[in-house]
Amino acid sequence: MAEYKVFTIDEMDTTFAGLSSVVQELLRNRNKKFVPWFGSGIAKIDDGAYSPYNTGKANDVFVYSHSKDSEPFVGEQQAGKVVYPDFINNATKDWWVE
Repeated sequence: MAEYKVFTIDEMDTTFAGLSSVVQELLRNRNKKFVPWFGSGIAKIDDGAYSPYNTGKANDVFVYSHSKDSEPFVGEQQAGKVVYPDFINNATKDWWVE
């Protein structure tokens, strides 16, 4: 992830170089499964430059602490401060796919 932003790839990080080959080896030759995991927290970047946060906020798809009158619930992940998509809300599912 570039700067811990979802839907991004850090081109400078070679930690997972060749991952595709490893996964293919597991699936084809070793009869294993590959289950990727990702955190769904969206980095809370208020500078207007991070589209997933901006569009999520505009579409009101984040989990709230108390009521819709408050700000979205803010947690912490490796990205720092994050907000979480409310996947019970159908609008969130559409936004996530978009």
